[in-house]
Amino acid sequence: MDLWQAWLVLGIALLLVELLTFTLALAAASVGAFLAALLSYFGVPLTGQLAGFGVGTFIGFVGARPFVLKKLGRGDHTFQSNVDALLGQQGKVLEAVDNQSTGRVLVGGEDWRAIAATSQRIEAGRSVTVVEVEGNKLVVVELEDINGG
Repeated sequence: MDLWQAWLVLGIALLLVELLTFTLALAAASVGAFLAALLSYFGVPLTGQLAGFGVGTFIGFVGARPFVLKKLGRGDHTFQSNVDALLGQQGKVLEAVDNQSTGRVLVGGEDWRAIAATSQRIEAGRSVTVVEVEGNKLVVVELEDINGG
């Protein structure tokens, strides 16, 4: 096996492992391996190939990786999940809540423990909005409070 073929195999192997990890770090290194394979194919000495590997990997990290992450939405924090996704959600009180004792609210089809953000008691059947999450409890305000009522 020629050296350029070894570099090519390394580049392909790095891409295959990348498919399992999806960090894009190995994909950046595979860019370097492919550049080194190209240099080796054209007869560049091993030191030049190693330099090409380093430069190609650097280009993969600096150039391609941020572009791909942006396209995949990984750097975009506008998408909220888990607890952050509950903030601002509206729900309905199942058991009365106040700021001293825990009641129950239905938010997003799920039953949650909740307390009121104000001293006002919120009766069952009223609409509320989630303003905070404390541990496994939602802090809610009555929908009228937000709208100025």
